[in-house]
Amino acid sequence: MTADTAAAASGAAVPIADRSAQTVPARWPQGIDISSWQHPAGAQIGRNAVHPAGVTFAIVGATEGMTYTSPCFALDRLPALQTGLVVGAYHYARPTQPITAAVEQADRFLAVTGLTRSNGHLAPILDLEADGSLSADQLTAWARAFLEEVETRTGRAPILYTYRSFWSDTMKNTTSFSCYPQWFAIYNGSSAPGSLPGGWQKWAMWRFTSSGSVPGITGNVGMNVVRCGIDALAANAGGRAGEADRRYGSDSRVRSVLRAAARGEEPAGGGPVATVRPGAALLAGGDRRPRRAVPGRTATGRAGQSAPDGSSISRT
Repeated sequence: MTADTAAAASGAAVPIADRSAQTVPARWPQGIDISSWQHPAGAQIGRNAVHPAGVTFAIVGATEGMTYTSPCFALDRLPALQTGLVVGAYHYARPTQPITAAVEQADRFLAVTGLTRSNGHLAPILDLEADGSLSADQLTAWARAFLEEVETRTGRAPILYTYRSFWSDTMKNTTSFSCYPQWFAIYNGSSAPGSLPGGWQKWAMWRFTSSGSVPGITGNVGMNVVRCGIDALAANAGGRAGEADRRYGSDSRVRSVLRAAARGEEPAGGGPVATVRPGAALLAGGDRRPRRAVPGRTATGRAGQSAPDGSSISRT
């Protein structure tokens, strides 16, 4: 674990039992990330206990690589929505050559999650923490291909999950992705994540512990906050302009790509086609540039729960 010593933000603690005993400002809505690891021996999540405990959103593991789909994904996401939580879905990347594998993994992810354009859904999330023995340049190209495929198909700006040592060492601290909303993992016992790698100036979500304790969930669970208020979180999940627009809108690269023409998209799970407005919130997924062509388009979960900054934390 890296002892990040950035100045802590002020604020009161939220009423969730967190075994790291750190204080996270109450103004940031708290949420959980869940996967098959929160269902030991088939244990179920007590949905009606989670929301009253102060949880406002849930990020659910969906797919990994080209072969794995979490058997708990559908069982976790829909009930979370029905109990009033904002939801997100992530794909655990298994990078491999050729580069078209990134597009194939993105397409498979979206085949499971839908296009996430209906109310209550955050933008799709890429969990990038495995290198597949690729070089930094190859990983950069792989991640770009995945993210741009998701952008093209959903009209939303995907969120990118990572942690400091992976980005600084494995990705060679590339700044190529700093226009994407960042979900940053660091377990520093502080009330703020501190400095960010890769040229990011702001974080969108922060995973501050892997050992949270929430009523209704067996064992440890990852705990997170979003850097906005509760109203902005709801607005972002509804596809309307909100805090994320203001936060990332100052980036000239983002402003330039938001001028791209909007396209109609299908909400997750089917249903009426929704019109995507230019300038929709980036946390929930604003419109972005078209994906660059990928030539020749022709695969557990956070098991270890190791604390960043350190080893990989596979988690689907």
